[in-house]
Amino acid sequence: MGRAEDAAGELAEAKRLVQILEERDTLALLDVYEGQREFELGRWSRATQLLERGLRGLRACADRADLARSLVYAGRFHLDHGETRDAQRYLDEAAELARSLGNIALLSEIEPLLRTLGVRAHPTGG
Repeated sequence: MGRAEDAAGELAEAKRLVQILEERDTLALLDVYEGQREFELGRWSRATQLLERGLRGLRACADRADLARSLVYAGRFHLDHGETRDAQRYLDEAAELARSLGNIALLSEIEPLLRTLGVRAHPTGG
């Protein structure tokens, strides 16, 4: 995302335009991006709220590809903060979605994160 401090105005304008267009999936993704920004600024509580809202929105819109990528980010975010249970939950869901989408590249990104947690992303989901 680049410089987190400079992104606030751009994110606010993007959200305003997306709300006018009523694109719920894009609005949800913007919440995830804003959560990333808040994380970079060290605002853990706000970042978590925005990530959760964005993930709920992506689930509601059934946007599985964006949801899978966002879940990987959320998993990494929690892993970086020592929140291993939440990290594993997000990464397991991301791996399941990536498998169902046939997204091998995303699975190869998830696998090392799960190994960090001592978990293997099983090809059959088990």
